[in-house]
Amino acid sequence: MSHNQTTQPLSTLNRCLIGLLFLFGCSNLQADDFNYGDVFGVSVGVGISQTETRDGKLAWANMYMFLFNLTAEYQDYQDYDITNIYTGFGLGKFLQLQYGDGSKGEAYRARMEFNIYKNLSIMLARERYPNDHSHDNTSIGLGLTFE
Repeated sequence: MSHNQTTQPLSTLNRCLIGLLFLFGCSNLQADDFNYGDVFGVSVGVGISQTETRDGKLAWANMYMFLFNLTAEYQDYQDYDITNIYTGFGLGKFLQLQYGDGSKGEAYRARMEFNIYKNLSIMLARERYPNDHSHDNTSIGLGLTFE
């Protein structure tokens, strides 16, 4: 990291959401009735995304196959849009570490998704743009999973 770049600390709300989703995901992994659809499948959904200065809406489609994942995502902010394609590795939909490229350049992100009721899921992602930190964002959304 160069001397003129600074890192933005996560807000208390972001830390709490990440912690709760991590704990919820760990409890899903330990369940006696483990569903293999949790590590192989497709999810689609919508949500909200927040940068330091803007609020936006998003839509995604995510395919996950055990250790590999692929995501297409569209983010709509009031004065611009972002379209990205990501690929990465992780454990099903529970934890995904991804690299993406799109309309605002390359991006890195951590993404988690957990079922909250049958096929209804909640998604949380933290995204970083190394070339322009003004687009760094945290997203949360609701989706449907298909196994």
